[in-house]
This record gives sequence, C-alpha cells and structure tokens, in this order.
Amino acid sequence: MPARLGKCSWARNFTSERRSGYDTPSTGGTAIDAGGNLYVSDVNQHRILKITPEKQISVLLSDPRLIWADALWIDSQGNLWIPQAQISRLAPFNGGVSRVQLPFYIFRMPTNARQFLGVPAKAGPRSRGQQ
Repeated sequence: MPARLGKCSWARNFTSERRSGYDTPSTGGTAIDAGGNLYVSDVNQHRILKITPEKQISVLLSDPRLIWADALWIDSQGNLWIPQAQISRLAPFNGGVSRVQLPFYIFRMPTNARQFLGVPAKAGPRSRGQQ
C-alpha cells in the first residue's frame, strides 16, 4: 500500500508532479536562484542539472571530479559553488574502509544567475524602532 502524504497543499502538488512524469535523480544538494531555477547535483552521474520553473531540465555540468556534489550555493556575482563531499567514498559505504581522497575540492562555475536572498517576511506588527 503506498504511503499517504496527508491533506496539505504541498503534498497534493508533489503528488501531481510525480504523476506527470516529472522526476529528479539521486541528489546530494540543491540551490535555487532568484529566477526560480533549481540547480541539482546528480550524484550517480557526476553532473549538475538545471531545472527551470517550466520544468525544462538541462545538464549544466558533467565531470567525473564531482564526487557527491553537495550543499550548492549561488553567490552575489552569480557563481555556482559546488563542494565535492565524497560521501559515497566514506567507510560506511565501502565495507568499513574509507576511500576518501584528499584534498576536498570546492568548484566554482559562472552561471549569470541572480542570487536568491529569500522570501520577504510577511508584514506584521511593527517593532518599536519602526513606528
């Protein structure tokens, strides 16, 4: 019997996306830009995907050095930063033997994306300093 997500709007939206055939790879990390584009690490294929708000998927980067890319972020200059976490090389995933290779790398890729600074807070009661 399939698991139920409950009765909330995000659960219904997620369910409808899955029914339409929209799918993502095993991912170590994601980032989002101000345009709503999602940057996803595909840990199995050593690549970074870009998913637009219109659900268009493109390969932004493919490189064998992207060993479990994780914790992606976009800086104020539009660079995508990609840490190489090597989680798949840790001892618990390799019969108790670590396969991690030092040093760890953080790659930087220009994207011309605008940095997403978050959602503005809802207007609420003003603090004393704003009255």
